[in-house]
Amino acid sequence: WFGRDDYEPTWVNLSVQSTGVTGVPITLDVTDMSDRKDGSTSFTRRFTPSQPYELTAPASRTSGRTIYVFERWRYRVSPTGGYTSRPIGDLVLSQSSIGSLDDTCIADYKIRRTLAIRSSNPSSGVSITVSPDDINGNGNGSTAFTRYYRDGTSVSLIAPSAVGFNGFRHWTVGGVVQSGGRTIRVAMSAARTAVAVY
Repeated sequence: WFGRDDYEPTWVNLSVQSTGVTGVPITLDVTDMSDRKDGSTSFTRRFTPSQPYELTAPASRTSGRTIYVFERWRYRVSPTGGYTSRPIGDLVLSQSSIGSLDDTCIADYKIRRTLAIRSSNPSSGVSITVSPDDINGNGNGSTAFTRYYRDGTSVSLIAPSAVGFNGFRHWTVGGVVQSGGRTIRVAMSAARTAVAVY
């Protein structure tokens, strides 16, 4: 065996990818066999079997005029296995061992959608109940205010029955009158403006 160490280990590949947007800078806490660590998706690193590792994704990534926000990590520990999902918003993926088979880790990103919450008659100071909290941990507020959500999130808004002597009339979303009374659900598949009309 010319030029080969008979004790050379079998190398294990770590493939780091992203969905929604490419070129995401990922931090890797260990150096691979070629003295490489961090990279931008998609990239691959090679390790000896059983090497622990930790990946950290950024909370957001801007591409052109679009802002993408991190959703979750997904990973599999064999080339043909299924993916395991980490909790939403957990930026760090920590593995105690890469094992002896190739690992694939995917950082999922979604477009950040803006929800502008307004009121009419009065134009400000109306307390609105918002659920769930947005990506910054903000929920309820008084008009006018803005919340930010991952694409596809369904947001519940509840307006008070009256403000002073003005009774609630209806909600509008994008200028369209909504049914459902004081409680509506807004699908964040695009930027939305919801107005509580009194």
